[in-house]
Amino acid sequence: MAHAPALSADRYTTLKPLWMTMINLPAGTSFEYKFIRVESSGAVSYESGANRAYTVPRGCEGKVTVDTQWK
Repeated sequence: MAHAPALSADRYTTLKPLWMTMINLPAGTSFEYKFIRVESSGAVSYESGANRAYTVPRGCEGKVTVDTQWK
């Protein structure tokens, strides 16, 4: 958890509840991730289910958007 990138709510609206972060990874990189929620009290909640998996597309030279929701 200490190395988890924080998500920003800068673009969050009622109509578009968007949390985001930017991570620079080389094309072809595969990784697993899981969302966590840290309350102001310090309580931590992990989303349910197995870790998510993603591979940055080969030949990718720009930004890739991964659109997903808490499970």
